Amino acid sequence: MADPDQPRRQFDADQLSELADSIRERGIKQPLTVRWDDEQQMYRVIDGGRRFQAAVQLGVEELPCWIQRTTGKELLVDQIVHNWQRAELSPTDMATALGRLRDEHGLSQQEIARLTGKPKGEISKYLAINDYADEKVKDLARADAGAEKPISKRHLYNLSRLPAAEQEAFASRIVAEKLTAVETERQVDERVGSRPKKRPQGVASRVRRISTPLADIVLTFRKAKFENADVEAALRHALETATFSATKFIARVFKLSTSLSTPRSKSPVVRSNH
Repeated sequence: MADPDQPRRQFDADQLSELADSIRERGIKQPLTVRWDDEQQMYRVIDGGRRFQAAVQLGVEELPCWIQRTTGKELLVDQIVHNWQRAELSPTDMATALGRLRDEHGLSQQEIARLTGKPKGEISKYLAINDYADEKVKDLARADAGAEKPISKRHLYNLSRLPAAEQEAFASRIVAEKLTAVETERQVDERVGSRPKKRPQGVASRVRRISTPLADIVLTFRKAKFENADVEAALRHALETATFSATKFIARVFKLSTSLSTPRSKSPVVRSNH
């Protein structure tokens, strides 16, 4: 079965048709990579989604496969890197996949860069697309994702710098007027100018620092978007955890001191007579 969590969401129909013709004539030369799904009781395709889709079109029932036991974070990283190396993911799919890696596994941009082998600046731009690009703009980019790619990653990143209310109209202009990425960047720079960038409410940062007379408290959230209620809940949970741990420690110390002060009775010695 196809992996529903596969980062790649788009498959070009013409390319699939060409691949199906090739498989019909020469078969599949490179094995797919799969893993066993206990819940579905079948194998999931985690690398080779295009070959799998083309084989399904042809009605092929048996495919050469490598079985992999990677799960969780490592699996998602492998899928991202495999697609990245072959330049097969669209900018929107890549942005979504990297956003999942950050939010579901609590990774920083630096950690993602280290795991994927990509520059931190490139990771930052994809995450900006994931966080700030309007969903209608992403849909437009997906719909126009052909060979010419009228809305590229660079287009999307610059669109994400605009207020959400302005992005859709500007994206339509990019397509209609065939604006290059350089022209788009220049016009966005002119629009943004020196005005401060306003982020959506609740997306200021994944890190919240709180200074008190006794200590500085740093909260690092696992999700990109959080509000004051999340901060309060995190502080409350931390206080409850600290109180519980302190209570357990005191109980252990009391138990230890009690056991040391209580005289131990000697165990009876049993001797055998010979």
